[in-house]
Amino acid sequence: MRLPQVLRLLPMDAIEPVAELAALLQGSHRALSVAPAIEQPATRLPTFRHGPEPQALRGFNLRWPEIHLTVLSDAAVLGRGEVLDRDGRLLVTSIVDRAEDFTAAPQDHPGVLSQHGLSLVPEGLRRRDRDPGKPALHLRDPVFHLINARDHNYTHFMFELLPKLAFYFALPAPRPKVLVSQAVHATFSRFLLALGVPEGDLVSVPPKGWIRVDRIFVAQSPSWLHRPVMTALRQAADVGRAPARPVAGNRLYIRRIGIKAWFRNLLNEQEVFEQLAARGFRAVTPDQLSATEQLEVFRSAEAVAGIYGGGLLNCVFSPPGTRVLSLTSTAYWRIGMDTAAPVLDLRAAQVVGDCFLARQDTNNSAFLIDIPALNGACDALGL
Repeated sequence: MRLPQVLRLLPMDAIEPVAELAALLQGSHRALSVAPAIEQPATRLPTFRHGPEPQALRGFNLRWPEIHLTVLSDAAVLGRGEVLDRDGRLLVTSIVDRAEDFTAAPQDHPGVLSQHGLSLVPEGLRRRDRDPGKPALHLRDPVFHLINARDHNYTHFMFELLPKLAFYFALPAPRPKVLVSQAVHATFSRFLLALGVPEGDLVSVPPKGWIRVDRIFVAQSPSWLHRPVMTALRQAADVGRAPARPVAGNRLYIRRIGIKAWFRNLLNEQEVFEQLAARGFRAVTPDQLSATEQLEVFRSAEAVAGIYGGGLLNCVFSPPGTRVLSLTSTAYWRIGMDTAAPVLDLRAAQVVGDCFLARQDTNNSAFLIDIPALNGACDALGL
């Protein structure tokens, strides 16, 4: 198998839709619908900014494509997770979730092209790297594709990568190996192991070259709106453990340390924590816990508070009814918790602070939380 320098796209009409998992397992270039498309109105969380009263509730529209699990035989995986079939055609769902949008107009997705080292030319998509030659690795066992261009970031790992495990656990035993990026293998593999992925089944892409695979399963990222997907993920965390159950008084404030403390730096964090400590919160630093300890502390939480980000998103494993307080800023106002809380049966509210815009990275601007707004949110959650 030789990799072309200019890639053509693998069109959906070249992939056979199947209705059952058994049919998916029998061939190549087949796809099974594993989660429906979502298009529905939604409402933001109760939001506090200045003073103890919440802002008027705001609505927005949610749209997420149908999720397919695709199987290819005799394929190649490039260094950033791009999957090519035996004819050198790019499986778009291996690089982007909204495959139809990308296929229709690749030029409208410069970020995707850049992340995967691709450039648009009249003939197709040109790879910017040189011809890597022979494969660095040949995997003869089936593999499950668990790679995302942004998976080195814990927030993206939690939102875009981890939910795919629901599809992995749905496959019959013996399950495929799990193909991950080097970043995930080095940093987050302990989390995958704690959720039941066997250590010997984790395989990382090599630092150079490409991988030849005899069989690979690829799925888009589901949304946290897909209740069956998130239920399956929570059930994976239950295996071998007591069911998640809140422990009275176990109120967690997520403390960020090291370089993370400089991203979206909460300037009055000490004052914020003092207010929360008076309501029974204790500081927890997830980075200082083992993966098992991290799971257990969130699975027994009565309430979780912290800066919006990957640490706070560990509440996906918290029991129904857990109260979640998200602290964010006007420069980093995301809908992630708004959409997740109803599906996960969490009670959530957010406090949006004023920020001081950074010149080069507005997302991670420092911000201040209004203390009356903080207390108003706490009162609304019954904390």
